[in-house]
Amino acid sequence: MNCALARVAGRRRHARGIAAVEMACILLVLFLLIPSVFFFGRGIYHYGVVKQATSDAASFVATTGVIAITSDATRDAVVDQAEAMVRNALAEAGIQPDGAIEVAVLCHDRFACNQSRPTMIRVSASYGMQVTLFNEFLGRWFDTNPIWMVQADSVVPYAN
Repeated sequence: MNCALARVAGRRRHARGIAAVEMACILLVLFLLIPSVFFFGRGIYHYGVVKQATSDAASFVATTGVIAITSDATRDAVVDQAEAMVRNALAEAGIQPDGAIEVAVLCHDRFACNQSRPTMIRVSASYGMQVTLFNEFLGRWFDTNPIWMVQADSVVPYAN
Protein backbone atom coordinates (compact mmCIF):
# COMPACT_ATOMS: atom_id res chain seq x y z
CA MET A 1 0.00 0.00 0.00
CA ASN A 2 2.84 2.36 0.84
CA CYS A 3 4.36 1.69 -2.54
CA ALA A 4 1.16 2.80 -4.29
CA LEU A 5 1.03 6.02 -2.27
CA ALA A 6 4.63 6.79 -3.14
CA ARG A 7 3.88 6.35 -6.84
CA VAL A 8 0.88 8.72 -6.61
CA ALA A 9 2.95 11.33 -4.75
CA GLY A 10 5.72 11.04 -7.37
CA ARG A 11 3.20 11.60 -10.16
CA ARG A 12 1.87 14.72 -8.42
CA ARG A 13 5.38 16.20 -8.14
CA HIS A 14 5.97 15.38 -11.80
CA ALA A 15 2.65 16.98 -12.79
CA ARG A 16 3.57 20.14 -10.84
CA GLY A 17 6.87 20.31 -12.72
CA ILE A 18 5.09 20.00 -16.06
CA ALA A 19 2.63 22.73 -15.04
CA ALA A 20 5.54 25.05 -14.18
CA VAL A 21 7.15 24.46 -17.58
CA GLU A 22 3.84 25.05 -19.36
CA MET A 23 3.30 28.27 -17.38
CA ALA A 24 6.80 29.49 -18.28
CA CYS A 25 6.13 28.87 -21.99
CA ILE A 26 2.78 30.68 -21.84
CA LEU A 27 4.26 33.66 -19.97
CA LEU A 28 7.10 33.94 -22.50
CA VAL A 29 4.61 34.12 -25.35
CA LEU A 30 2.48 36.67 -23.49
CA PHE A 31 5.49 38.87 -22.67
CA LEU A 32 6.31 38.98 -26.38
CA LEU A 33 2.75 39.26 -27.66
CA ILE A 34 1.34 42.05 -25.48
CA PRO A 35 4.01 44.69 -26.31
CA SER A 36 3.75 43.73 -29.97
CA VAL A 37 0.01 44.41 -29.94
CA PHE A 38 0.63 47.87 -28.47
CA PHE A 39 3.36 48.62 -31.02
CA PHE A 40 1.23 47.59 -34.00
CA GLY A 41 -1.67 49.57 -32.56
CA ARG A 42 0.60 52.60 -32.41
CA GLY A 43 1.56 52.08 -36.05
CA ILE A 44 -2.07 51.81 -37.12
CA TYR A 45 -2.88 54.98 -35.17
CA HIS A 46 -0.04 56.82 -36.94
CA TYR A 47 -1.29 55.65 -40.33
CA GLY A 48 -4.87 56.70 -39.54
CA VAL A 49 -3.78 60.20 -38.53
CA VAL A 50 -1.62 60.63 -41.66
CA LYS A 51 -4.37 59.27 -43.92
CA GLN A 52 -6.94 61.69 -42.49
CA ALA A 53 -4.48 64.60 -42.72
CA THR A 54 -3.69 63.90 -46.38
CA SER A 55 -7.40 63.53 -47.12
CA ASP A 56 -8.15 66.91 -45.53
CA ALA A 57 -5.27 68.57 -47.37
CA ALA A 58 -6.33 67.05 -50.71
CA SER A 59 -9.91 68.24 -50.16
CA PHE A 60 -8.63 71.72 -49.39
CA VAL A 61 -6.56 71.87 -52.59
CA ALA A 62 -9.38 70.34 -54.64
CA THR A 63 -11.79 73.08 -53.58
CA THR A 64 -9.31 75.89 -54.26
CA GLY A 65 -10.07 78.01 -57.30
CA VAL A 66 -8.52 77.27 -60.70
CA ILE A 67 -6.66 80.58 -60.77
CA ALA A 68 -5.05 79.89 -57.38
CA ILE A 69 -3.76 76.52 -58.59
CA THR A 70 -2.66 77.47 -62.09
CA SER A 71 -1.08 80.83 -61.22
CA ASP A 72 2.62 80.71 -60.38
CA ALA A 73 2.17 83.40 -57.73
CA THR A 74 -0.49 81.63 -55.66
CA ARG A 75 0.17 77.95 -56.41
CA ASP A 76 3.11 77.76 -53.99
CA ALA A 77 1.00 79.31 -51.22
CA VAL A 78 -1.76 76.72 -51.73
CA VAL A 79 0.77 73.86 -51.69
CA ASP A 80 2.45 75.30 -48.58
CA GLN A 81 -0.94 75.54 -46.86
CA ALA A 82 -1.68 71.87 -47.67
CA GLU A 83 1.72 70.81 -46.34
CA ALA A 84 1.14 72.85 -43.17
CA MET A 85 -2.23 71.14 -42.70
CA VAL A 86 -0.55 67.72 -42.69
CA ARG A 87 2.23 68.80 -40.32
CA ASN A 88 -0.25 70.48 -37.94
CA ALA A 89 -2.49 67.40 -37.88
CA LEU A 90 0.48 65.24 -36.87
CA ALA A 91 1.52 67.72 -34.19
CA GLU A 92 -2.04 67.94 -32.80
CA ALA A 93 -2.19 64.14 -32.58
CA GLY A 94 1.04 64.13 -30.57
CA ILE A 95 3.06 62.39 -33.28
CA GLN A 96 6.70 63.41 -33.38
CA PRO A 97 8.28 61.61 -36.33
CA ASP A 98 11.91 60.60 -36.37
CA GLY A 99 13.33 62.78 -39.12
CA ALA A 100 11.59 64.88 -41.70
CA ILE A 101 8.01 64.65 -42.88
CA GLU A 102 7.85 64.51 -46.65
CA VAL A 103 4.65 65.98 -48.10
CA ALA A 104 3.94 66.12 -51.84
CA VAL A 105 1.00 67.81 -53.56
CA LEU A 106 0.45 66.67 -57.13
CA CYS A 107 -2.11 67.66 -59.75
CA HIS A 108 -3.34 65.40 -62.57
CA ASP A 109 -2.76 62.55 -60.12
CA ARG A 110 0.97 62.18 -60.90
CA PHE A 111 2.50 65.52 -61.95
CA ALA A 112 3.23 68.83 -60.28
CA CYS A 113 0.60 71.51 -60.72
CA ASN A 114 1.13 73.64 -63.84
CA GLN A 115 -0.81 76.03 -66.07
CA SER A 116 -3.69 73.68 -66.96
CA ARG A 117 -6.78 72.88 -64.90
CA PRO A 118 -6.10 69.76 -62.80
CA THR A 119 -8.31 66.69 -62.96
CA MET A 120 -7.16 65.00 -59.75
CA ILE A 121 -5.33 66.17 -56.64
CA ARG A 122 -2.99 63.78 -54.83
CA VAL A 123 -1.47 64.56 -51.44
CA SER A 124 1.18 62.14 -50.14
CA ALA A 125 2.91 62.19 -46.78
CA SER A 126 5.58 59.92 -45.35
CA TYR A 127 7.89 59.83 -42.37
CA GLY A 128 9.87 57.35 -40.32
CA MET A 129 8.57 55.79 -37.11
CA GLN A 130 11.31 54.33 -34.95
CA VAL A 131 10.78 50.79 -33.75
CA THR A 132 11.35 50.98 -30.00
CA LEU A 133 10.05 47.51 -29.24
CA PHE A 134 12.51 45.21 -27.48
CA ASN A 135 15.47 47.61 -27.85
CA GLU A 136 17.19 46.08 -24.84
CA PHE A 137 17.19 42.66 -26.47
CA LEU A 138 17.67 43.59 -30.13
CA GLY A 139 20.42 46.10 -29.35
CA ARG A 140 22.81 43.23 -28.72
CA TRP A 141 22.62 42.13 -32.35
CA PHE A 142 21.75 45.30 -34.26
CA ASP A 143 23.70 48.56 -34.20
CA THR A 144 20.77 50.82 -35.07
CA ASN A 145 17.08 50.86 -34.29
CA PRO A 146 14.94 49.91 -37.27
CA ILE A 147 12.64 52.55 -38.72
CA TRP A 148 9.27 51.83 -40.29
CA MET A 149 8.07 54.18 -42.98
CA VAL A 150 4.53 55.45 -42.46
CA GLN A 151 3.11 56.58 -45.79
CA ALA A 152 -0.38 57.63 -46.83
CA ASP A 153 -1.84 59.01 -50.07
CA SER A 154 -5.18 60.62 -50.75
CA VAL A 155 -6.55 61.28 -54.22
CA VAL A 156 -9.51 63.62 -54.70
CA PRO A 157 -11.12 64.75 -57.97
CA TYR A 158 -10.74 68.46 -58.60
CA ALA A 159 -14.05 70.14 -57.76
CA ASN A 160 -13.80 73.63 -59.29
